[in-house]
Amino acid sequence: AGPSATFTISRNTIQQWQFDQFGNSVVEDPTKEATVWGADANPDRDAKTNLFEFLHGCDPNVFEATPALTIGSNGNKTTYTFKKRDDLTGTTFKVQVANSPGGTFTDLAQKSSTPLGGGFSTVVYEDTADVAPGNPRVAKIVITQP
Repeated sequence: AGPSATFTISRNTIQQWQFDQFGNSVVEDPTKEATVWGADANPDRDAKTNLFEFLHGCDPNVFEATPALTIGSNGNKTTYTFKKRDDLTGTTFKVQVANSPGGTFTDLAQKSSTPLGGGFSTVVYEDTADVAPGNPRVAKIVITQP
């Protein structure tokens, strides 16, 4: 018998997602990368790039006014809730907070994760600082990919 190989094909890549969302003829047209199908494009003009929409399970062809990050409260603590993709090996999501935009950002612990199916979940992070007048906080989602 000759040599054999095992291949794993994953449809959960941004490249496959681009073909699924925009079609072969569009993705194969390099003149449309910057405005339609590229990772930094925003064809629906909702302020979310295609990469962001891929990572958070949004539709790049439909304007979505709903924010990707919901800020709420749990008693006197601020919560940060968002939908994230679970099926990307090595990709991590975290929320970081600081007392000012130029301050030192620290990671928040994830408080909960609720599976949504289809490779997504809703996650909640909770700030350790109390909500109080004169105690400003700046938050950001940090996504790391291999």
